Amino acid sequence: MFNRIIAKQQAKESMRNATTSPLLVTAAYFLMTSVVATLVGFFVSQPFAGVVSRLQEAYYWHYSEEEILDYLLSSIQFGPAMVVFFAAQFLLSLYNSVMSYGYDSYTLRLARNEENCGFVNLLDGFFKVGRVVWLDVLTWLFTTLWELAGMVPGILLLILGVVQESYEMIMGSTLVLAVGAAVMAVWAALRYILATYFLIDDPDCTARDALSRSKEAMRGWKMEYFTLTLSFLGWILLFGLLMGGVDTLLSALYIPSWLGDLITPFAMVWLNPYMSCTIANFYDAVTTRVNPQPSSGGSYTGYYDYRGTDGSDGPQPF
Repeated sequence: MFNRIIAKQQAKESMRNATTSPLLVTAAYFLMTSVVATLVGFFVSQPFAGVVSRLQEAYYWHYSEEEILDYLLSSIQFGPAMVVFFAAQFLLSLYNSVMSYGYDSYTLRLARNEENCGFVNLLDGFFKVGRVVWLDVLTWLFTTLWELAGMVPGILLLILGVVQESYEMIMGSTLVLAVGAAVMAVWAALRYILATYFLIDDPDCTARDALSRSKEAMRGWKMEYFTLTLSFLGWILLFGLLMGGVDTLLSALYIPSWLGDLITPFAMVWLNPYMSCTIANFYDAVTTRVNPQPSSGGSYTGYYDYRGTDGSDGPQPF
């Protein structure tokens, strides 16, 4: 059985015994992601800059809906600038996805006390970009579909309220919509939460198969994982207050906001590997229960034996 306290103790022990400091590796990870995001924001113009403040000002002065719409359309920079902005954001999201995979790969190896884990593992995602990106796409797609399924009762209630012209039913349907979507989104996210680790462990695993394995492994463990993440809430709030204080201090000193965006993530250099190692320990505990036998042959070199019952080496790469 998974023990949350022991998993956290083991994560701290792995961090203490690491050959390469997890704080330095995490700082490098934040540097490789936050610096790139800052550079993109610095060189790519924001077509929606100031739109929200302008809308608030228009509502304050009681402009009509037509005037506000015309004002909004005139404020947004349509044209090549918008195309460049969305293209840059799309490429940035792909880059962050690949880097996140690399950090998960590092912390999984760190939790297993592998001696050769370090900075180089941050680049693991670039060796299987197709599967990493496709996994994120499928995860988003399936999560969105489950979220839409959770909205069905609220939509039916809304239609019924409109037909009966019931204001109370219409207002109640919005609550049912929000709650249903949120519950199903969390449930689906927990369902696929371990997919990245399966992709890391098995070089022959496809993105679709990683989702299936995560779904199977998380049967009966969703609440345990949810409780595990909630146990870090105190640390998250503490570091959130710390980063908020840093932002306030930088603003008071008239230091540019982009510098604050660059500095504040480094407050998480201890908390991030601690949380990620604990979650990696959860993955090892759950998958050991599902697949207790180590691999004894074939081309698979991962941590667990995922070969089929027919003796095959499993699915081909994406």
